[in-house]
Amino acid sequence: MLATRPEFAFDLGEHLESLNARDALGKRWGRYLRWRAEGPSAYADPSQRLADWLQSEAAREVPAYAGAASGLGLIDKGTIRRRGSEFVSRASAGQTVWRRSTSGTTGAPVTFLFDRDRHFEQLILAVPKIVVRAGAVAAFRRSTLCLHVTDTQVGGNSAFADPLDRFGTMLRGRIDQAKPGGVARVAEWLRDLRPGVVTARPEIFAVMLAEPAVARELETHPPDLLVSSGSELSAGLRVRLAEQVAAPIAIAYGLCEFGVVASSCPVCGHLHLDDPNIALELGGPTNDEAILSGFGNAAMPLLRYRTGDRLQLTQERCESGAPGPTIVRVVGRVVPAFRFAGGRVFSPTHFTSLLDLFPIREYQLTQVDLDSVELRVEPRAGAAAEVHGLLGDLRSHLEAGLPGGVAVEVRSMHFGDQKVARFRTLCSESSP
Repeated sequence: MLATRPEFAFDLGEHLESLNARDALGKRWGRYLRWRAEGPSAYADPSQRLADWLQSEAAREVPAYAGAASGLGLIDKGTIRRRGSEFVSRASAGQTVWRRSTSGTTGAPVTFLFDRDRHFEQLILAVPKIVVRAGAVAAFRRSTLCLHVTDTQVGGNSAFADPLDRFGTMLRGRIDQAKPGGVARVAEWLRDLRPGVVTARPEIFAVMLAEPAVARELETHPPDLLVSSGSELSAGLRVRLAEQVAAPIAIAYGLCEFGVVASSCPVCGHLHLDDPNIALELGGPTNDEAILSGFGNAAMPLLRYRTGDRLQLTQERCESGAPGPTIVRVVGRVVPAFRFAGGRVFSPTHFTSLLDLFPIREYQLTQVDLDSVELRVEPRAGAAAEVHGLLGDLRSHLEAGLPGGVAVEVRSMHFGDQKVARFRTLCSESSP
């Protein structure tokens, strides 16, 4: 099937590493299925799991946790920026580790390390877990299990084969909204590859629905499942997806730091935990922030980690018998799709790599009206002397990436320590 789409390339080295992890992956998949089958009793109290883990040999290998018996404090991205090396296990020295950085939609990117088994669990098993939860197992019969559509400017198209030989190939396809036909190419992928699952951020789904060729292909040859993740799927966009695509819609909640944490259940419509190696607490100033502890990443275990995400939970048990808390909603993860004059739809996540490309500490991109955007940036300390040239370079970069005719204004400002809504719109016509 991939012979017709040679732009999707296998990384031979990574594929060989995945074969080395095959036995471990098989065990993790089996454990996940058993954990689900056991029901509510399978989910242990987070405080007890933390206490047990802190007594383990693995804990003694992590400087941040060595000697900690109880009363473990909260950590967050800022902690990792300042003291990241203290959370890396000494047992991972000399072993291959994988690095993954946050997207930058909620702050400067932070890099996390993953051991081999955890890396491939996230890469290979995340979508099958969502498929099983959604009851869309017909997707497992397709040669292409999943097409993930992204607009990130980092990396290219890629393909991943399942070393367990249980699921189809998983593809990551990058679109370039700035290029003619950059979104329409998704229609070609859908036509030639017929994926069982299509995953994307909500704002990317909005962009795809606005492209006639893609919308037509999704309508005439629907996948077995649509998966929305990364930000909140609005009610309006969900209705449009349901009206145009004859496929169930699943919501996945995940983070770079932990992978997919939970996905939606067709029985109750809410989200259940998808990982037996994750414990969930609520905390923070309003006692509704997701505090996660992950026990499945030997390279860099994160315990009592503040995610910044606010959750609404319910104490009602789902008839599916799913273990762990039930998440009604993830609050505040909103990224609008910009709708410009003429009905053009644009996902601002196209610009998530600005922090990597330019010497800036923080930024905020705002759609002002149907024909203009404003970018506010805080230059890094060493770039302040050349701020005029920096602002000009940023303006040129945005003008090249945005639809033609959209005016760009760039300003310098100081954000301080305030939490920044990276992308926002003042235009009522825009929505995710």
